[in-house]
Amino acid sequence: MTRSTHVQMWRDISLKPDDSYDNKTFTACFSGSTSNGEWSEVGSGVMKNVYLQIMKIGGSAFGPQFTVNSVSVDTTKADG
Repeated sequence: MTRSTHVQMWRDISLKPDDSYDNKTFTACFSGSTSNGEWSEVGSGVMKNVYLQIMKIGGSAFGPQFTVNSVSVDTTKADG
């Protein structure tokens, strides 16, 4: 099994298809460390109504599960 998690960021748009942003691959979390991702194409003011979706765990889109202790969003760069 591949020890990685693929996470996609989306922006919810009412009554329209949601905008998708890069898919990030995280691996450090499988060794007890912290994984970080940066979605640089997201500009300031766009961070409203965004959500993260786990696309794959261990190379599979169905079946595997894992527990996340916390998710933090740092908007320092977007704040300018």
